[in-house]
Amino acid sequence: MNTFKDQDVAINLKLLKQCHFYQIFDSSNRKVFGWNVHQISFVMFAVVVQCFVCYGNAGSVFEKDDVVTNIDYFLIFYTNIHTYLSLWKLIVYLYNAKKILKVFNVTRINFLTSETCCNYSEILHKYRDKTIRFTNWYIIFSIVVIIQWLIFPLVLNMFMISGNSNVRYKNIMNLRYDVSTHTYNQYIIIFVLMETTTLSFAMYFMVMTDLILISFCSAIITQQEVLIHAFKNIGHEDKSQIKYYEQLKSILRDQQHLNLKTQSFYSAMKPIVLLAVAINSTFIIILTYLFILRERVNLSLYSCDWTKMNLKFKKLLLLSMQMNNANQMLIRASPKKIINLQLFASIISMSYNVVSVMLKTTTPKSSR
Repeated sequence: MNTFKDQDVAINLKLLKQCHFYQIFDSSNRKVFGWNVHQISFVMFAVVVQCFVCYGNAGSVFEKDDVVTNIDYFLIFYTNIHTYLSLWKLIVYLYNAKKILKVFNVTRINFLTSETCCNYSEILHKYRDKTIRFTNWYIIFSIVVIIQWLIFPLVLNMFMISGNSNVRYKNIMNLRYDVSTHTYNQYIIIFVLMETTTLSFAMYFMVMTDLILISFCSAIITQQEVLIHAFKNIGHEDKSQIKYYEQLKSILRDQQHLNLKTQSFYSAMKPIVLLAVAINSTFIIILTYLFILRERVNLSLYSCDWTKMNLKFKKLLLLSMQMNNANQMLIRASPKKIINLQLFASIISMSYNVVSVMLKTTTPKSSR
């Protein structure tokens, strides 16, 4: 992969290099005990971040002199998940570094070598331009969001009363360090720097994982598009049957080569994708459970023995049920699609069907 230039691939390789993410897989870097410099740097960075997180979570088991809200606990839980998920991603990347480096070959403009596929290389150039624009805007948007997250607590602290010793200054992650409120407020800059480092680690791997998935998936889809056009072209030229046969064989070799790279990509990224799906599904299940509980409140109101009550009681009961219906909170994915148990079940069913089809279409080819 390190032998060609940025314009030789159908992804935004320049951006991955500028973010120092591609260097994790680059085998041409200087190595120490079999590890390149970037891999060692990321490991050391991860160790420092985990020390910060452990120290920040140590105070959660002890009672403090300040009040901890449910929002603080949710933020701590949310950031801890993504911090440990980022550590898991780093481990997967380091373990599969050689495999992922080979998968990078699928992004080459000249990855498909048959003569027919080479005639449709302009498709790769067109998709390359779209991928570069999208990833550039994505990284800009991510940086803006991260900066806002970093600045917001500092702005909020400007409006807090510093003389109140029972109120902690707001921080980026609001981890519960095992120090007093006075000590925490006195050295707030140090704690802000610690949490900035921790958040940067988590956000970096979150954004880079999205970029690498977008890049590889876009490249694979584009190569498949080239194969589709190549197969359609067979028989539309004035050639002999032998030429048609050789043309089909060369395209099938390209397809088999692409399938092998796709399977390598699946096996390398599977641990990251499955864990991300599990975490996101957990949040959806929790939200769905909340929706069900809201519906059960109305059902419980109706289930009371209201038939023997007087008219005043019945009117109040009816007003209560109407109020619950009016204040029912709904998350809409679109004007007509509501996030509920039915939608979650349909997504799981559709995902299972897609994965089943993919496995049935790729496994037999690899076995042959």
